[in-house]
Amino acid sequence: MTSVRIVLTTEAVSAEHVRGTLCVVIDVLRASTTIVTALANGCPGVIPVETPEEARALARKRNCLLGGEREGLKPEGFDFGNSPLEYASDRIDGRAIAFTTTNGTRAIRACAESDMLVIASFLNGREVIKLLKEESRNILIVCAGTRGKATMEDTACGGMLLEGIRAGETPEAEEALALWNAHKNDLPSMMKNLSEHGRTLVELGFERDIEFAAHLNSYDIIAIRDGDEIVRKLR
Repeated sequence: MTSVRIVLTTEAVSAEHVRGTLCVVIDVLRASTTIVTALANGCPGVIPVETPEEARALARKRNCLLGGEREGLKPEGFDFGNSPLEYASDRIDGRAIAFTTTNGTRAIRACAESDMLVIASFLNGREVIKLLKEESRNILIVCAGTRGKATMEDTACGGMLLEGIRAGETPEAEEALALWNAHKNDLPSMMKNLSEHGRTLVELGFERDIEFAAHLNSYDIIAIRDGDEIVRKLR
């Protein structure tokens, strides 16, 4: 029988957790939202790396665009920050993107030894739930959190997935389900007013990103790891 677990921060992930599993990585504000949006807008692959220096080297080697953030802002010389609203199809122009963020790409790297890795957000939750319902492997939902602390938006998104697949018996799962049910009817307000990370983004001028990230099921795509890239899963 498939087991389903959820962890609320990247720091709670260990190699033994991820081996042989399907890992679902969530970083609603904003890496997973941005990755899903970029793929929906024609990016052939997002290549997650840990540092801006790695991203720059990769871009030179593979002629990639550069995307990501540090302290919420676009690093010097990057083509994109971490705002999903920047990733329009005419700017992507069919090119891959080397991508680095403070929390999200670290969570992806933490799941390197998983059998399969999927990126989830509110934007593509319905499609991720469909995939998980068909899965026979053990499932680990990884909420990226922020600098070692759980975030309300990632935890609530995990709760959305758990509700969809009718799973969740651990204390972490109960917390995730409770957050989702408490805030699912007004996700923007929760993220802008109650989430510490969300309030920081508002202060930085990214309130529109939060409103965009709160849209449910905008995209019918699965973002899945293929080699060192995150790509759109073909049906």
